[in-house]
Formats: sequence, structure tokens, C-alpha cells
Amino acid sequence: MTGALTTVGAVPQWTLADRLRKAREHAELHQRELATRLGLSRTSISSYESASVTPKRPVLLAWSMATGVSFDWLAGETEPEPTADLTAISGEPTGRYSLLSDTSITSKLQVTGQLLPFEQRKPAVARSDAAKTVIFRAAA
Repeated sequence: MTGALTTVGAVPQWTLADRLRKAREHAELHQRELATRLGLSRTSISSYESASVTPKRPVLLAWSMATGVSFDWLAGETEPEPTADLTAISGEPTGRYSLLSDTSITSKLQVTGQLLPFEQRKPAVARSDAAKTVIFRAAA
């Protein structure tokens, strides 16, 4: 992390560069892997993470989608969300995820315990350490 990390109460206050790096590490991606996903050079990723260059909004949006973190958190507009450990039906830990706190979203989700038909599946709904996905079906 850069030297700009400060603590306010119990919540660390990270710079944009810190949040970019933490998001990439959260997704368990190397700079080169993230660069490939975003269509950027590894040097660009390094420049953003070292605060040499400030990424524009479209880059931040793509970064948040590629790493599975909230755009608002990445952009520094919200506090970190609480997280929970998820366990697969098999009992194996599947990773750590942000809890959905937006009731406008959670009220429309229904966990059915069944996989969606292949043609209805969306990629990157949730990412786990074993690259499994948790599939949610929107309530009718």
C-alpha cells in the first residue's frame, strides 16, 4: 500500500491507488491478467496502482466489474461493505463475498437452489476462490 493509508476509527481510509490494488488482489489477479481483461497494458495497471496516473471513470467501471468489487467503493464513494463467508453445498468454503445491502436489489433476488438453464446464466454473478459461481434467479 502507499504511504497515504490512514485510519479513521476502525475503518482504514485508502487512496484510490490502494483500492485499485486491493480490488485486484481480492480477485486474485496479477497485474498482467487484469490488464488482459481490461484491454490495457500491464504498465497502465502499474501506473494506476502507484498513483502515477488517475484512471478515468470507464476504466474504474471496468476494473470494478473485472474484480467483483463495488464501483462506489472502488471510486471512494462508499465505506467498505460487510462480508460473509459462503460455503458450497459440498461444505467446502467458496470464498468471501460482500453482503448485498441494497434492498432494492435483494428484494428482487430469490435463491432457488437450482441452476438456471445454460442460456439464462450470466457470467461473473459471484466469484469464488475455486472459480465456481453462485447463480441467482430474479423473482417474477
